[in-house]
Amino acid sequence: MLSQKTIIIGPTAAIISTLVCYITVLSVYRLFLHPLAKFPGLKLAALTKWYEFYFDLINPFELHVQDPDWFDTLYAGNPTRRDKYPPAASMAGAPLGTFGTVEHDIHRKRRAANSHLLSTRAISDAHPLILDQVRILSDQFERYLSTKEIIDLRVTFLAFTTDTITRYALGENKNLQENKTLAVDWSATIRAVARITPPMKQFPWMMAVALYISIKIIRFFMPELSRLVHYHAEMRAFAERFLSQQQASQEKQKILETSFNMALFQCISDSNLPAHEKSAKRLAHEAVVVISAAAETTSRALSIAMFYILSGRQILRRLRDEIDIAMPDYSISPSAKALEGLPYLVATVKEALRISAIITSRMPLMAHTELAYKNWKIPPMAGPAFFPFVIE
Repeated sequence: MLSQKTIIIGPTAAIISTLVCYITVLSVYRLFLHPLAKFPGLKLAALTKWYEFYFDLINPFELHVQDPDWFDTLYAGNPTRRDKYPPAASMAGAPLGTFGTVEHDIHRKRRAANSHLLSTRAISDAHPLILDQVRILSDQFERYLSTKEIIDLRVTFLAFTTDTITRYALGENKNLQENKTLAVDWSATIRAVARITPPMKQFPWMMAVALYISIKIIRFFMPELSRLVHYHAEMRAFAERFLSQQQASQEKQKILETSFNMALFQCISDSNLPAHEKSAKRLAHEAVVVISAAAETTSRALSIAMFYILSGRQILRRLRDEIDIAMPDYSISPSAKALEGLPYLVATVKEALRISAIITSRMPLMAHTELAYKNWKIPPMAGPAFFPFVIE
């Protein structure tokens, strides 16, 4: 007769044994039988992706190619088909947005729907809007200069780029440039998004679950995630407002008239995408990535450019001389086309973009067919990628 002690230990031992067997079989498969097992590299990386899950690392399902000459092969344009590596696509917690789309064909359709937003003509038409934000930024610099107060370029430029992109894409000015408290808080949100990205890659379901939990609970256990949840909710509110105004306009049989020129949502609404691609959730996911990515990357490039320009007197002097010739009267703002004709200014902008590492994470792509790299044959749907410094 089995004792009570045996009955208790039995299931426990069975669970432990099953777990050990599972780990053993999985380890053998990944180290010796996996399609990528033959490729050279750290065996720990081939074994698990959790040895440092808080960082952007190579794992059992990805390959790192340190050869810039192979860049055009992996990131080839149409008609080549490439899917995104799902964990990388999910890092923003917005799978319905263009950035978070895994499938090649769906990604292409979603990108085409809002491509007008960043077209040369659209940006040119937005010149007065951008110029207004530049004037506010200039006033900020003059105020700091008069008070001799130290300026945090990261916060200041992030406020400028965020106000600009939200005004342009959503028709809403967050007024961060005129409210330092809000600007600092938004900067903290962007930093939180960056820190939460690695865990989001490991647990893609995290954002979907968090949206159904009280933000007070999330704030207590994971303050950084709570900022991202709040940001998602804010973009969802914008999307629902747009759809409500659109419905009201259609019921009155007139063109949508609103103080919000929500260009991003309007582009998607006017596209040939099916109705389910124009839901509030999808619009919100698109806005989450467009606003944060456009604001953060541009502000980072501006901050780095300003640092190097001010620390290099020769750079500053040469840049001033070129701009003085193009702008004899500083009260008259030049057109974007005129500025694009200044070679040293253009070179400065390009160098700032290069060293600011606009892409700070690997972007693995999965080919539907076998890829060849020298003597290696990379199997379909593997996840080869480059580290950012190779891309830059």
